[in-house]
Amino acid sequence: MKLLYFDYNATHPPIIEILEKNLLAYAGNPANPSGISALSQKNQANIETARAKIAATLSSTSSSPVKPQSLHFVSTGTEGIYQLVRSFAVPGAPVLLSPYEHDAMIAACEDAGCRIEYLRAGPGGAVDPTDLSERLSSQVDFAFVSVIAVSNETGVIQDSAELSRITRQAGIPFLSDCVQAAGKIQLDYALFDGFVINGHKFGAGFGAAVLGLRGKPALPVFRGGLQEDERRAGTENLPAILNTADALQLQCDELLKKNKRLSAFQSQIETTISSRVTTVVIANDSVRSPNTSYLLFPEMENMDFLFMGLDQKHIVVSTGSSCKSRTRQPSRLLMSMGYSKELSMRAIRISTGLFTTEADVGTFLEGFLASYEASL
Repeated sequence: MKLLYFDYNATHPPIIEILEKNLLAYAGNPANPSGISALSQKNQANIETARAKIAATLSSTSSSPVKPQSLHFVSTGTEGIYQLVRSFAVPGAPVLLSPYEHDAMIAACEDAGCRIEYLRAGPGGAVDPTDLSERLSSQVDFAFVSVIAVSNETGVIQDSAELSRITRQAGIPFLSDCVQAAGKIQLDYALFDGFVINGHKFGAGFGAAVLGLRGKPALPVFRGGLQEDERRAGTENLPAILNTADALQLQCDELLKKNKRLSAFQSQIETTISSRVTTVVIANDSVRSPNTSYLLFPEMENMDFLFMGLDQKHIVVSTGSSCKSRTRQPSRLLMSMGYSKELSMRAIRISTGLFTTEADVGTFLEGFLASYEASL
């Protein structure tokens, strides 16, 4: 039975030809990039080429260039967010976050000794620029403002341009978790004083993420090595870095054509399911990534039975953030949007991507609805 993979927001399936190409290159030259040999220096040069390629790809949708030297390679999105926060945090000082942040951002701020304040949550899942403006006009001296660019659960796209304008006008750094945005939407990375993207979210496989900083040095989380200009000690994951550069370029080259297809799939999924069962399409009236549908089923009391049925049909979806979905906790994001704890445990995130086909969507809908009806 074919795997029906509809959990791209958790991780994008690897783009095999890219991984094979870079794995073969690594096998042909396994020298440590930090070594002194000619082969080591060649691998270090390959890392710099990847850094320049990522900068050029991000610059293609930005109002001003992203400089290669502003990008730092790390291992995961969580590590990148920790280093991002560390680079801007002032222990004991307040920071202002959106209520839709990934748990990694909240944990990083807590561990950095920041005092977290939150912007007001709205029913549509978007930050209200007026609320941000009012908060920044107070006497509170925030170390930074951070607003996730695209929600990992709802797919809501924030108005980063307006939020950046307001924040920078107040003289405060504007940061963003762009993990769910890179390779999925066109985004102006010049809007941010710091951001993070993650390779496995757009098909590069696991092992490399990128921290971008504008006009500010990165403060290292790890010490003990000279890698990344002494900003991130630890042997570089060369294949993962090269995969990240190649996969990001491919996704951005395919972006317009891909998103036209995924937008049609999003509409088909939401319309078909809503026509058959009682469904709430979360943030339906907000601007969303075309690959994400977050559906709440008020009448479904046996969510575990539903997931068992989907597993039997080899259908992969999730309840929300992949970092917490296994624990079956209510969605913090949905509760912030006004949904009850009970209802916040009855949502399913369906996310598509580069490899999703029309046939996949049709088979998925047939299997999903059959599993739903069997679980009532």
